[in-house]
Amino acid sequence: MYLTTVDSNFREDQVNDRLRFGHPVKDEYLDRQRGRLSFRPGQLFGFVWWRANSWGTTTWAVAVLEAVRPPAEGYAVPSVVPGAQVHLWAAGRGKETPGPVERALLFLDSLENLDYDLALIDPAYYRAAALSLRFRQLPRLLTPAEYRRMTRHARPEAA
Repeated sequence: MYLTTVDSNFREDQVNDRLRFGHPVKDEYLDRQRGRLSFRPGQLFGFVWWRANSWGTTTWAVAVLEAVRPPAEGYAVPSVVPGAQVHLWAAGRGKETPGPVERALLFLDSLENLDYDLALIDPAYYRAAALSLRFRQLPRLLTPAEYRRMTRHARPEAA
């Protein structure tokens, strides 16, 4: 079985690369600071990257990604091997408050607060949400009926 691997990493005040949501089929702890998560093709997951130095945050990003099956083409994404389809990407801090990453995390939190399993939502919804976020707006949330329709037809690999 082909798997996409994602490396998580934590060093206090320096690095925090972590799974935001998803259902890995394999979860390995490499040591106290590092782990490796594995996803089957078609599975959706959210991931957050954060880096800092003595002056503060240097890199911050959040993405909704889909594990790919070779020879499907994916994008090169940090910590993701061999890469993934990117359905939503927000990075950096804008001068406005909240910035792009804060808006994306607020959006994901809002979906979770409705008790939705973010890993089962149709990738097309995340692509549409990414456009709203790009224009500094919070995306429209799914209604419970829309969520049920979307997840009823979830792909077997993603369940």
